[in-house]
Amino acid sequence: MANRLSTETSPYLLQHANNPVDWRPWGEEALSEARREDKPILLSVGYAACHWCHVMEHESFEDDAIAALMNENFINIKVDREERPDIDGIYMQAVQAMTGHGGWPMTVFLTPEGVPFYAGTYFPGEDRQGMPSFKRVLTAVGEAYRTRRVDVDRTTAQLREFFASTMHPTRSTGTLSPSLLERAYRGLAQDHDARHGGFGGAPKFPQTMALDSVLRYGARTRTELALTIAHESFRAMARGVTGRDGGFYSSLDADSEGYEGKFYVWTRAELDTVLGGEAPLATEYWGVTTEGNFEGKNILHVPNDHAVVAARHGISAAELRARLASAKHALLAARGERVRPGRDDKILASWNGLMVRALAEAARALDRMTYRAEAIRHGEFLFRALVREGRVLRSYKDGVAKIGGYLEDYAALALAALALYELTFDDVWLTRARTLTDAAVEWFWDDGAGAFFDTPHDHEVLVTRPRDVTDNATPSGTSLVAELLARLADLLQDETMRRRATYVLETVAEPMARHPAAFGHALGVADLLVRGAVELAIVGDPASEDFRALTRAAAERYVPSPVLAGGAARSAPGIPLLADRPTAGGRATAYVCRNYACDAPVTDADLLGTQLDAATTA
Repeated sequence: MANRLSTETSPYLLQHANNPVDWRPWGEEALSEARREDKPILLSVGYAACHWCHVMEHESFEDDAIAALMNENFINIKVDREERPDIDGIYMQAVQAMTGHGGWPMTVFLTPEGVPFYAGTYFPGEDRQGMPSFKRVLTAVGEAYRTRRVDVDRTTAQLREFFASTMHPTRSTGTLSPSLLERAYRGLAQDHDARHGGFGGAPKFPQTMALDSVLRYGARTRTELALTIAHESFRAMARGVTGRDGGFYSSLDADSEGYEGKFYVWTRAELDTVLGGEAPLATEYWGVTTEGNFEGKNILHVPNDHAVVAARHGISAAELRARLASAKHALLAARGERVRPGRDDKILASWNGLMVRALAEAARALDRMTYRAEAIRHGEFLFRALVREGRVLRSYKDGVAKIGGYLEDYAALALAALALYELTFDDVWLTRARTLTDAAVEWFWDDGAGAFFDTPHDHEVLVTRPRDVTDNATPSGTSLVAELLARLADLLQDETMRRRATYVLETVAEPMARHPAAFGHALGVADLLVRGAVELAIVGDPASEDFRALTRAAAERYVPSPVLAGGAARSAPGIPLLADRPTAGGRATAYVCRNYACDAPVTDADLLGTQLDAATTA
């Protein structure tokens, strides 16, 4: 019999809808029941692609005896962390404070008022390797809540103090300066893995934001090592799905057929069977061994350059590419016969904003019309499906948009709209960006704290109001909104926006310098504010060939922190970057400015390129 998750839209919650556990979604109904019955809350947080979440479900949540223990003693609430980053963030802070580490699945026991008093992550079904079984934990926690309330109250009092400390007003911790960017770069360079790329040791995750800040530094200062770090790390990463109406789905499961990574990994014998005589070439190129590199199997990667493998086999690079293409086709066909991992097909506002921005920037840089069309299509979908009367909704699935948006959702969608304006020079996108920026300030900025919070001020009251300033797998809402304000400040010549963006980053200036890997996106914004944007205004008809020649010249170069405006000056009221800038000789004309000074207007694409190169390092 299905439990109370059966009417939810989150694929993760629906995965648990047939558990014998009486799961409830987070909401006032469950919280009121806990208060009315004076029962502790068992909060379980995870996400659809989480391997150990699946393990704990199979071991514990599908077990009738454990479920009976949970149902008798607790109000059981299941949360998808991707839908509710506010709840996840609040209680992950508590887990880390109480245990010294965190992760998912996250298991937190709360009082009926929502204050945690015991926490952990994965608990096994049986006692294992020093970890108590989940049954043992449930029994002990339930007994403590019933008979040792004084101990519980002591713990909750400490956690209340901890949460209160996170609400203190912010203060500047330093000035944004070239020396801060230098310290941050040196910290990242020192942590660089020269052999495998990236930073630190295994297990590695793609720290794209930190690499972006290194790339900016290298371009600004012409530091060869910085450019090498970025180049080699991106190469190392390169060597190792969408909605029908628009939008990008959230994830693919880590597991299939009950095993982590089964859909993706290969044994040496499997390659021999599928590829036959081509197997020796393919196994060398993709680093396949009998022992494997992941639990006795192989994650395909590229340990050697094309040229090295071609030379060893006495063939040309062209022949190698052709034979590898044939091998990929055969492997893809063989993998297609396997059971595919589950797909989390909810569409999240912030993740999609980041993706649309990436598509728009790729379309501009690579001059790819397919990317341009997709960026516009998905952008239009997001504003149609997830924006209502100036407010953003977090999640969309099967025609249903739900959950009030968070700071990251507003900022990421606004930045996507800004990127689409810079791609198309269609003022509608700039208007959308400005509308969401104003809404972000109105709903998320707090004058008393001097900070942006992750939830709007009309959000449901939680045990604390979350505010996470660090950049993790995705940029924080704080660093995204700081970038949004800084970029619009240049485009619109708005000093209020610039001052707010600067102060927001000054509150984390010292942590940025000391722990740069935790502030990769924020460092990129700091670069914009410290060194100034490279402002490019192209005046003319965007459909004309001479206008396109100028935009191509700009797009072909890597320019840190560019701010673009384009179109006919008189048709773009409210864009100071285009004001009082006529065309020269009736031809599309480019104006490059930086730090309140402009180069001479140019109509020649090569001259524009020279100006942009000089402005990057000025």
